[in-house]
Amino acid sequence: MPQSSESAQAIAASDALAVERTLAGERDAFRVLVERHSHNVFRLAYRMTRNQHDAEEIVQEAFLRAYQKLGQFAARANFGTWVYRIAANYAIDRMRQKQKRTRAGNPPARRTRTGAKTIPRAAFPMQLRHRNG
Repeated sequence: MPQSSESAQAIAASDALAVERTLAGERDAFRVLVERHSHNVFRLAYRMTRNQHDAEEIVQEAFLRAYQKLGQFAARANFGTWVYRIAANYAIDRMRQKQKRTRAGNPPARRTRTGAKTIPRAAFPMQLRHRNG
């Protein structure tokens, strides 16, 4: 169900107040922001990763980064949109890192004439390659 513009404005005003209170040192004020926006951030992260554990980690990291950078948040901006973007960027970075690790750590398997999989020689440590040949 779409929000009315009055409702969206009320949420934005409430978010702005919570940001101000957090910046003034009231840590519990940030909890309001987390409770209000974590569900949408989780849905985004889950759609991107298709994995609940990764999505939960992305949500946690997005709100941690938002808290740490709250002083850089432009008060005229929408907090929900800002934290959503932080989560999207982190999810993209995380997926890129996983792809790099997968490519680097899992060389493609080769098959022998009988069809059995073998590990490429490059995957063995140097001393094992020298001993075997």
